[in-house]
Amino acid sequence: MVGIYAPNQATQHIALWGSLLQTLSMGRPGLLMGDFNMCVDASQSTSEHSIMDDPEQLAWDSLAMEVLKLDVWTWLQGNDPGFTFQSAQHRQTWSRLDRMYVMHNDSFLPNSP
Repeated sequence: MVGIYAPNQATQHIALWGSLLQTLSMGRPGLLMGDFNMCVDASQSTSEHSIMDDPEQLAWDSLAMEVLKLDVWTWLQGNDPGFTFQSAQHRQTWSRLDRMYVMHNDSFLPNSP
């Protein structure tokens, strides 16, 4: 199990996603979870502040394709964005910044919720 508390800056995300890709690409099954401080797509936020830019998206996609096999929230809740953060400072925005993924080994995946 790997816990993460990602920085707020996209440039630091790029380095973190690359580091995680190198570290986690060994193929061990497990969980990656925590506060990622970003949204994978626009449906996960009521503002554009947390949406990834192109370089960050490219780094994230590499990590996701190589290591991450299942977004647990999406598996359990479907299209419900499941906002996990609310910011009054940013005009009452809501975002899904916290997440959990199953890594690697498909035999680790459950069959149904």
